[in-house]
Amino acid sequence: MDNDVEAVVLACRGTLASWSPAVEAVAYEQARVNAESPLDRGAALRRRVEELSAGSTPSLAEGFDRLAAERGWRRGMTGSECRSRVVALARPYAEVPAALELAIAAGRPLVVASPGDPVLVEGALRPLDGAFDAILTARELGVAGPGAVPTAAARWMAADPRRLLYVSASRAGIAQAGMLGMRRAWVNRAGDRRRPPHLLPDEEWSSLRGLGAFLGVGLPTLPVAG
Repeated sequence: MDNDVEAVVLACRGTLASWSPAVEAVAYEQARVNAESPLDRGAALRRRVEELSAGSTPSLAEGFDRLAAERGWRRGMTGSECRSRVVALARPYAEVPAALELAIAAGRPLVVASPGDPVLVEGALRPLDGAFDAILTARELGVAGPGAVPTAAARWMAADPRRLLYVSASRAGIAQAGMLGMRRAWVNRAGDRRRPPHLLPDEEWSSLRGLGAFLGVGLPTLPVAG
């Protein structure tokens, strides 16, 4: 479709890449090394690591170090080693490379905006090197929490929010984007029924495959034999 969008702002976690399973796996490994065997295989530990990672510039490495101190762990990897392991295990979603190729073909700048740990965000996106015009993390945005990201990204880009498309799996981020007048797309991979307020049907995508259609580009149609 034709639209007046000048650039696309993409959240990272849940939109481009997943690292929750990786954090859980590493936290579980650490627990096992220290004679613990969580029945949830690290889900609660992952949530606690994320709580302990919070700060003006979030640090997953510090979160793992704080978790170890909190639980009295004496064995296993350092926080920095844990974060490196998470980065190695994190993966972009399967459809993301093709969706980004279509967006690049449409000629729109692609900017990632994430309030997460800069080392983690940049590491998780390394397989997609070259696709983005900028990667903004907590270091550049200076904000905490996904709800503040659209405002900070538009300010950093010196752009009119109404000329930006904001794509995110965060309900808070999508709600804020709507308040700013941004075009928006909520990536709802899990089929969550708790929708952001005032979301239109065409503003909900099941994956990043919706990006090409929004920008008016798609895979070429092959001729049918005969």
